[in-house]
Amino acid sequence: KDRARLETEVSHLKKALASFEGRVAAVKEAGKKSLVERQRSSHGQLDALKVQHSEMSAKLRAAQAKHARDREELRATQKRVAHEKHVSATKARELESVSRRVLSLEGELARARSTLSEMKTELSLTRRDAQSASRAA
Repeated sequence: KDRARLETEVSHLKKALASFEGRVAAVKEAGKKSLVERQRSSHGQLDALKVQHSEMSAKLRAAQAKHARDREELRATQKRVAHEKHVSATKARELESVSRRVLSLEGELARARSTLSEMKTELSLTRRDAQSASRAA
């Protein structure tokens, strides 16, 4: 009788153990699946980040190249402006020199006209005197 009871109890314990082992196996399997899913998700995120990093790197390189071109263009513009300022200053000095020369020539012209006017007056007086002398003679 005790033996039958013990065998029944052993049988129940074996079933309970098998059930427990089944639950442990199910939990392990679920854990593995969860881990695999998390790894897949992590790999997907990593791939997405790699793509994003690649795109950002390309944008950075493009921006750096544009910055270098802009800097070179600015240098060329500054050089051209400096040259134009130099040319402009040179032309301004030349214009000032020409203006002084024009004023000087205008002064000479005014003196020459005055001298010419005096000579015309003198010639006119000389002619009149000559005509008067020829009439008197």
